[in-house]
Amino acid sequence: MLVPKKDFFDRFEQSFQFSVKSFKALFLPIFIYFFSFSLFFSILTFMFIIFLGDQFFLDLKLWIIAWNSILSELLFNHKIVYLFFIFMIIWFVTLILYIPFKLWLIRTIVQIYNNREIIIIDNIIWWFNRVIESFKTYWYMFKYAYLLPSLFFIIFWILFILLWNNESIAWIFWFLLFLFSVFTFLYVAYKGLKIVFAIISAVSEDDFTNQNFINSIKVTDWKWWRILWNVILASFILYIVFSLITWLFNSVLYLFNFNTWSNLASDILQIESWDLWIINNYINSLDLKELVNPNIHWFFMSIFNSITKSITEVFMTVFMFIFFKRLQYESEKPNLNK
Repeated sequence: MLVPKKDFFDRFEQSFQFSVKSFKALFLPIFIYFFSFSLFFSILTFMFIIFLGDQFFLDLKLWIIAWNSILSELLFNHKIVYLFFIFMIIWFVTLILYIPFKLWLIRTIVQIYNNREIIIIDNIIWWFNRVIESFKTYWYMFKYAYLLPSLFFIIFWILFILLWNNESIAWIFWFLLFLFSVFTFLYVAYKGLKIVFAIISAVSEDDFTNQNFINSIKVTDWKWWRILWNVILASFILYIVFSLITWLFNSVLYLFNFNTWSNLASDILQIESWDLWIINNYINSLDLKELVNPNIHWFFMSIFNSITKSITEVFMTVFMFIFFKRLQYESEKPNLNK
């Protein structure tokens, strides 16, 4: 069994090796989820363009630029209201469907960590038996970190509708909104970070009770800054890596137009100075997206984005699982030095 190490980079390396070793079992289910919804939202956006018209999206951009008129347009334009509610419903459905894939991923990680055989049929049966029960843990998470800010948001939304036209007391509303925003950020940042291990603990222990949720919170006691540092640093490393890979992938897509690439190469050869900075600025000055078939670009980028999201989701879940095991190990042995 893997023993989680103390130092961040040691655990980062452990997470990488763990993810690579079991890549196929961990990657495929979550990739199916991301790619399916990427395809779905693309089709949905196309349908919205047909239904609402190009002029609607142009007007929306103008409203965003002319921000003073946004509030009135949002409140009284029925297309905006319809669009908002449709996307809220779709977002909610997407979130609900994300849960079983997340449970499947964590369950597979637990099995690999404990050196158990992965049997797909057994996992499907377990998933059907636990997916409804898992909503209890998600409710505990929502109640702990997000219920109070949500209630405040509803109150402020009602006050906004009632008072935003009243200039004499509008400043009071905006001042309270500022205080609420600061409070919400600090409150959610603190409590939201303390529940990052809740669902991992529930699946790992196969226990979705409130007591297990409380135990997952206790693991984070006096470790908030350490958890924040680990999450930020791991996310930053992944962001840098995938930003470079995305740039390279986009560059490869531009090669599909060979004639344009030949002309581009000729232009580069004519540059008197072989300064890479000058060549890079020249390439960046071109609108290369217009040189590539947009359908080809969209198709490959949809696949690529789904792959990067899936890899990020898998790696971060593995990393947080190993981190959780390390914190558990330390809490069981308070005098641990290594």
